[in-house]
Amino acid sequence: MVSSRPFVIWLLLSFIFTLTSAVQSPMDTSTQLSLHVYTRPNGQGQVQHIRAKQLQQDTSACFNLLSRHTGAIDMNDPHLRISFYRVRSASQ
Repeated sequence: MVSSRPFVIWLLLSFIFTLTSAVQSPMDTSTQLSLHVYTRPNGQGQVQHIRAKQLQQDTSACFNLLSRHTGAIDMNDPHLRISFYRVRSASQ
């Protein structure tokens, strides 16, 4: 009689390893921001691509937008908070 216990243990360990690597992956890639700002909803209209490298965790970055109209945004980090302010110029 063949025991399936080693296979079940291997399956459980591989599932835990996959789960922990999926949870840790956003932390590893959070230093590079990729933001796409569209002038129309649903990713339509003119698009402005903003990329920033080496962002610190507790600091804020400021970018100038090319258009006053913002219809949609698309970014690579769903945990990032974005706020829009109207000022004359932002220094990067």
